[in-house]
Amino acid sequence: RRLLAVGAGAALLVGAASTAGVTAAPVPPGGGEGRIVGADRPDAVEGSYIVTLKDSVARTEIPSVARSLSQRHAGQVRSTYTTALRGF
Repeated sequence: RRLLAVGAGAALLVGAASTAGVTAAPVPPGGGEGRIVGADRPDAVEGSYIVTLKDSVARTEIPSVARSLSQRHAGQVRSTYTTALRGF
């Protein structure tokens, strides 16, 4: 899996997920904030991401933030996480 750490409200690169994540087109040049972790690992799943949000994003807001960001990038949220981490 690839991890993408981003701030809430940041443009994202999102991709198709095997069990969790979102699907979308790449971020346009100059758009996006964050970093992709583990993309070069041999067990990385192409186009699969777990997006982590900053702790400042309220747990109750995670589903709406996930929907908003995935819609902005033609994605689809498969799962949201509010306990072990904040993200989708």
